[in-house]
Order: sequence, then C-alpha cells, then structure tokens
Amino acid sequence: MKNIIKSIIYELTKSRLMIILFCLMAAVNILVTILNISENTFHEATTSAMLSEAKNTTFLFAEFFVIAAVGLIAGSDFKDKVANYELMSGHSRIQFYLARSIFSVFFAALTGTVLSFIPLISGNIIFGFGGRLVLGDVILRTFLFFFPFLRLAAFIVILTFIVKNQYAVMGIGYGIITINTLFSGIVSDHENLLTSNFNLNLLADYDGWSVYNISKTDGIVNYACYDSSLSIENVIGTILISIAVMAIYLVIGYGLFRRDDLS
Repeated sequence: MKNIIKSIIYELTKSRLMIILFCLMAAVNILVTILNISENTFHEATTSAMLSEAKNTTFLFAEFFVIAAVGLIAGSDFKDKVANYELMSGHSRIQFYLARSIFSVFFAALTGTVLSFIPLISGNIIFGFGGRLVLGDVILRTFLFFFPFLRLAAFIVILTFIVKNQYAVMGIGYGIITINTLFSGIVSDHENLLTSNFNLNLLADYDGWSVYNISKTDGIVNYACYDSSLSIENVIGTILISIAVMAIYLVIGYGLFRRDDLS
C-alpha cells in the first residue's frame, strides 16, 4: 500500500491538470471576492459583510475542486489499466482501494479547505475584514469545512469506482452539487446535517438581522447585526457525522469494487 501511495504522490507532482485546476479555482475565488466586495452590494465594502450575506462564496468553487481531485486521483488508473497492473503485481484489492480512496479523500478535503480560506485571506488583504463578524469565528467555521469535504469526497469515491472515468465523475459530481445547491436554497432547515452541502451551508450561514433608516444627507442607511458564533452541538455534529458518513461511503465503495471484474 505504501508503494501505491508513493506512486500517487509521484503522479500528483507530474500532474499539470491538478495544479492548473487548483490555481484556476484559486484565481476565480479571488476574482469573485474582489467583484462582490467592490460592487458594495452588501452596504459595507468589507470581507465580513460579504461573508455574512454571500455564504456560497467560501465553499462553492472548493466543492468543484474536491470532486475533480478525487476523480483524478482515484480514477486516473482505470483508463490506462494501471489498476490491473497494480493488482497483478501482488497488491490486494483492499490495498489498492484503501490507498486510492483514503489518499484522494484526505487530499481533496485538505486542498478544498485551503481554497475555502482564499476569499477570507484575499478580501482581508485588499478590503479589510470589517466589524460585522468575529474573525476567530469565521476561521473556525472555515476550518470545519474540512469535515463535510471528507464526506463529499468519499461519496465521489463511490462514483469513481462505479464509472471508472475521471471526467465522467467530474460531470456527474458537478451535476449533483448543482442540484444540491438549488435544493439547499429551497430548504430553509439546514441544521439536520443531512448532506455535505447542507452542512457547508450551516457553517457558512450567519444568523443576523438588519434594519434601515432614512437620512436627509445619506439617504437610506442600513444597519446589520450578525452572530458569527457556532454552537458546540453543531461543531461536534459536523465532525462526528461527517467522519461516520465518510466511513460508510468508503465501506460501500469497497463492497462494490471487491465484486468488480475490472474488465
């Protein structure tokens, strides 16, 4: 299994597509952050104002990268039959599966979390953070994205070992995320942590209220107050449920792969 992981890491260092995709998602994150804040549609040109009202900004592009990363790492060897070679060279199916699945899940979740910090970092550097949210609370919530990303990545592992084509997995995964995002906009109760997307919405959703006043000199003046703290129940629930669901998905994925003839 160690040799398989070494080969995966070697492939990653030589993979231009993975590097280009990560840099592209990072650049898009920075561009969207700058455009959102500079347009001043949040009545306050600060990063905290944007994060309080545009919650998808922090994790949407990171979700796309998580899907692509798992597809590229776990599914790349099916196309050229390298998977068959690794199995015939003495590695067991469980070794092959665990090396590919666990490495891809944790790599994708970690890099997705890094991407999620880019709007916060770039916005803070260019525009300042502002006072609408507490910076420490925002950092904690963003760190916790790692756990729903684990769950999402493990689900994509199942798709990868079924479809065996990384590009098809990306397309199917993007479609699922799009549908899930639309469904999340309809369903107001995200605290059930039912899906990774609901969990991400919960972590990026800040409770608050706003009022406005009319000034003779400034016109309509908006006032907003937000609570950026996160309850201990949601923190523990995010961690435990995500790890449990990830484990279930990985077991399901191996159950399917173990019976596959790899033809």
